[in-house]
Amino acid sequence: MARRKSGILNDLLEITSKLPWWVGVLLAVISYVALHQYSISEVSKISLQNHQFDGVRDQLLHTFAYFGQYLLPMIFLAGSILSAINTKRKQKLLDKQSGIDTIKAISWREFEELVGEYYRRNGYKVLETDSGPDGGVDIVVVREGKKKVVQCKHWKASKVGVAIVRELYGVMAAHDIAEGVVVTSGEFTKEARSFSESLPIELISGAQLVSIIDSVRRQKNVDTQDERSAEAVYCPRCNNPMVMRVAKKGSNMGQKFWGCSAFPRCKGTRDY
Repeated sequence: MARRKSGILNDLLEITSKLPWWVGVLLAVISYVALHQYSISEVSKISLQNHQFDGVRDQLLHTFAYFGQYLLPMIFLAGSILSAINTKRKQKLLDKQSGIDTIKAISWREFEELVGEYYRRNGYKVLETDSGPDGGVDIVVVREGKKKVVQCKHWKASKVGVAIVRELYGVMAAHDIAEGVVVTSGEFTKEARSFSESLPIELISGAQLVSIIDSVRRQKNVDTQDERSAEAVYCPRCNNPMVMRVAKKGSNMGQKFWGCSAFPRCKGTRDY
């Protein structure tokens, strides 16, 4: 699939949206400071008098800096916002998967994002490419300096054949990449599995993908529960979790305090 031509500003926006959100903010600050300082500097009078071309060039650069000090930061900030939105969307995409049916219902692009999010949660840096739905390497993942190329096949009907595995192996050899992965929402042919057995290429079927995504989702729930447990306040009397309450009478009326969740059986309290 040929990539649609776009202007340099659109390219900057697209590139920034694929970077971590804080990178876009940093680029916005740096570009504003640098261009603002240049825009308020004086054009050399000597160049204007003695070198007409240099004078025109300096004036053009100052004009670019004057407008660029506002335009470039806006583009970088817009890309930063898109990056944050896309990150959240990809997280939700993985979290809402409940089985092979939901995976097959998403688009090919979402399928690539789903696979990328799986690797991201496993500690990989994920680089998505623009190969399109019909070929090429879709994702490059890196962890501890080791690089993998990942090919995603969102095929609902036919099985992934040996030609796809051979194609990926060729890419690995051409770019000197040690490991590769082919992920599909369906299955692989026997020939494809047989060909990959002696190669550093992992084949992940739809059923396997459901399993590993489910394990990632469960781990997230465990981590969330651990965080909540670490933040919980426990009763000094019975060691049950405590809940925040508001005093309804007495000298402390209206003030918050920790009360035992086992009340009235236990009347333990702590200061809030």
